[in-house]
Amino acid sequence: EKIRNKYRAALIDEFQDTDPVQYKIFKKLFDHKNTCLFLIGDPKQAIYSFRNADLFAYLEAAEKAGEPFTLDKNWRSEPNLIQAVNSLFSAHQNPFLYSDIDFKNVGNNPDKKDNFKINNFSEPPFQLWFVPTDKEPGSQSKISKPRLQQDISDGVAAEISRLLTLAGSGKACLNDKPVCPNDIAILVRKHKQAALIQESLKKYSIPSILHSTGNVFNTPEAQQLIYILEAAANPGDERAVKAALATDILGVKGEQLVNSDSNATFLEKEIADFQRYHDLWNSSGFFQMFQQLLIDKEVKPRLVSLPDGERKLTNILHLSELLHDHLTQESLGMSAAVKWLSEQVRTEINKQEEEQLRLETDREAVKVVTIHKSKGLEYPIVFCPFLWDGQGKTESTTAVFHDSNKALTLDLGSDNIEENIKLSAQEDLSESMRLLYVALTRAKNRCYLVWGGFKAAGTSPLAYLFHNRNCTGPEDALRTTKKLFESLGDDDIFKTLKSYEDLSEKTIQTSLLPSDINNREACSLSEQKPDLSCRTFDKQVYKEISFTSFSSLISGRYHESDLPEADEFFHDTGEADIQEDLSIFNFPAGAVPGTMLHEVLEHLDFSAATEDSVDKQVRNKLIHYGFEEKWLPIVRKMIQNLLETPLDPIDNILRLSQINSSNRLNELGFYFPINNLSKQKLSSFFSKCGQDLCLNDFAKEIDKLTFSPLNGFMKGFIDLIFRYKGKFYIVD
Repeated sequence: EKIRNKYRAALIDEFQDTDPVQYKIFKKLFDHKNTCLFLIGDPKQAIYSFRNADLFAYLEAAEKAGEPFTLDKNWRSEPNLIQAVNSLFSAHQNPFLYSDIDFKNVGNNPDKKDNFKINNFSEPPFQLWFVPTDKEPGSQSKISKPRLQQDISDGVAAEISRLLTLAGSGKACLNDKPVCPNDIAILVRKHKQAALIQESLKKYSIPSILHSTGNVFNTPEAQQLIYILEAAANPGDERAVKAALATDILGVKGEQLVNSDSNATFLEKEIADFQRYHDLWNSSGFFQMFQQLLIDKEVKPRLVSLPDGERKLTNILHLSELLHDHLTQESLGMSAAVKWLSEQVRTEINKQEEEQLRLETDREAVKVVTIHKSKGLEYPIVFCPFLWDGQGKTESTTAVFHDSNKALTLDLGSDNIEENIKLSAQEDLSESMRLLYVALTRAKNRCYLVWGGFKAAGTSPLAYLFHNRNCTGPEDALRTTKKLFESLGDDDIFKTLKSYEDLSEKTIQTSLLPSDINNREACSLSEQKPDLSCRTFDKQVYKEISFTSFSSLISGRYHESDLPEADEFFHDTGEADIQEDLSIFNFPAGAVPGTMLHEVLEHLDFSAATEDSVDKQVRNKLIHYGFEEKWLPIVRKMIQNLLETPLDPIDNILRLSQINSSNRLNELGFYFPINNLSKQKLSSFFSKCGQDLCLNDFAKEIDKLTFSPLNGFMKGFIDLIFRYKGKFYIVD
């Protein structure tokens, strides 16, 4: 009731991708006497069953909604292209198998003209390519699918090269402007098809970029990054280091690794490098370590020089950002980083939008796009080379289908399994037809479609569209289509395609796949580049500006590294006397023990600190820094006391043990500007204000310092900041 009072109407777009639960929710909320519910969708574009979208939920909603309001004009595409697509689907009595999904011819914008011209002439905008396969009636083609895919891919690249070459001389134009790579999209169903297309385009030196719904954790670079993280986390593990070196990211050749047993210097250097990355990760975090590795190993320039190198580099940088964000939010260490990334690579669920593959470049390039990604988008020129794959559900042993009540059902082997497998295959064929419709309606000016007597293509959407036009229901659609297609030879198929030229009033043109693919010449895509010259630098660089730290003032060193410093632990008094009772007060002192204790606290989850987790942290650090394990119970007791010590006399509950990892920041860096800072200024200040601050003798101590006047920035690190009940606390 509260929602209805707040919103009197709801408009739900893309409703063809709904599901039964979502539909029931909206129906309960807004199908009411005081509210309006508008469901906006096109069942011909319902292509997301793999995301649990349910076409039958939409069809039920449409039936109950009554008479629909329909958009009957396409304002986007050229009129002749609209007529061509109308002809393809209207020639079929039941193109989408189910009578609830009908096809109606759409009108066009009467003011829109044909804007794509070659040699100042408007060709038919729909190009139907026939591929000869030596198919005889009653038999299958003997030409293998990989060979056909390669020939078609090369034919597409040859045609794009032709168009761009013509555009270079002003003979192929869109809206009176030369066609450029960015005007062209190639739609594919699978990533393997996209890779094949990109390889063919490279033969003609045509740039391309992949638009995909793929996930960056499913790329080879994700697995390779795991190997590199394992080597950085365990630099003493020779096998881990070798595995990292063998990745494309680091690019060490196989013979170098094989010969590393006889060339100890090479492997020792690499292990030393990973030890350095290990230490840098410990001191400055993952992101700084990984950036340093990319620089040291010259990863970026080497990858960009490889085929598909921009794609690889984009994935690597994307993965490093995602990993850095996760480690920062959760305050996790090295082993947790490896574990998290491995889990993301293994799992297929709960993928997030920020994990989708990014574009590797934003320059002018042909777009290679998955059909699912293309939905809702438009491109001037579209190629659809691989829409002829057949259905494989007829050989399945299980079935996912909708029963007579339109309920989604899984059959793992019932008495009706054969019948249910047919129902499942019918639903798949219907979705393939809808996918075909989405692909063919992306083009604004020109569309290319490929068909022929391909092996095992008798259950494909194109076989149903072209060769089973009199089919009126879904029951026998798959069987009759397969039978009809098998009865045809190459001549029959070509004759059928030719018939669409008259059906479409010459807006469709049928021709053979371009056969001049062996005469490859790189198309000219060079742009007019301006003459470049160096800018003259006429500013003054103030070299006396620097970064310094508190410790540098004391030691006389002005240029410190940007790393946090651990406090020294008491005074360096050496190991405890062997006769003396062990306690935290005779624990070894100095900078190294201070660093060790500092790291234990930095990596310990205060709120989840059990005796076992504390022992594990302390034991690892004692071993790493060379201390005897006899100190383990002493350090553990000190940490337990520390975590349970009340920090506020008013709020007795406030202790470090109440602070979880999400409410703390370790080693927060800060800077503030200093202007002509000298020991005389400091001494003068504390001489005047020392009494108020109870620092009467502090000015005399400052006089002992030796540093020149400083300009620039003072930097430092705060050991710990935590949040508790809306307040922030600084801990040193």
